[in-house]
Amino acid sequence: MPVADDEETYKKRIGTVITELRLGRGYERQTEFATAMHVDVSTIGRWERGVTLPNAFYIRELARLLEVDYAILIDPPDRLSEDVLAVSRVAGATVRREVVKRVSRRRRGGGKLS
Repeated sequence: MPVADDEETYKKRIGTVITELRLGRGYERQTEFATAMHVDVSTIGRWERGVTLPNAFYIRELARLLEVDYAILIDPPDRLSEDVLAVSRVAGATVRREVVKRVSRRRRGGGKLS
């Protein structure tokens, strides 16, 4: 049976996974991601640096927003597999295209941004 990480190593692993998934989903800046998560940007920074851990509520929100299973956030791998990153990049590109379409429609007066 593998030896469990110490707390600092565990925090760093979770931080790395959050960063990789955030970038893969197209959130280039922590500020954009913080807005989507409804937290202060400093909270995202602390999670990604491994200073603090997200609580259960935020783990749920992270999983929902990043479209991953909770297990990746609770027991993160040392690095995400290329398969997970590839899926994340494709989903992120899709989200970005949809946002651009909605913003364009709104600017043309074609409806509300939802």
